[in-house]
Formats: sequence, C-alpha cells, structure tokens
Amino acid sequence: MNVDDVKRTMAIKGIGVSPGIVIGKAYLFDRFDAQVPLYHLNNKTLVQREVTRFRAAVKETEIQLQEL
Repeated sequence: MNVDDVKRTMAIKGIGVSPGIVIGKAYLFDRFDAQVPLYHLNNKTLVQREVTRFRAAVKETEIQLQEL
C-alpha cells in the first residue's frame, strides 16, 4: 500500500449555521496565505475615490449574499 493511498480523517470544529451533520469536502481558507494586493496612494485626492469604491464593493457583496 502506497502512503498516498491512505485517507486521513480530520475533525474540524466551528460554529454551526444549521442543525445536523454533514460529510463532504471542506475547503480551508488560510488567511496568512491569501493574495491581497497592497498599494499606496501617492495622491491624497485619491483617498475619497477609494473609500467610495470600497463602499460600493460592500454594497455589491451584500446584494450577492442576499441572492445566495
């Protein structure tokens, strides 16, 4: 038997959003491995544009979550 053929079992605990038990694939998010672009605004007049862009993104995210 090859080492790669062995399946591992792992128990993950968290806050349940619905009652019951689920069995399936879990996709783990590593916040330390996330690819988040970082840049600096060299012009202070661009700050308000970024704040507006951020608020629009939050609003769009809320709409998408409600559709789900």
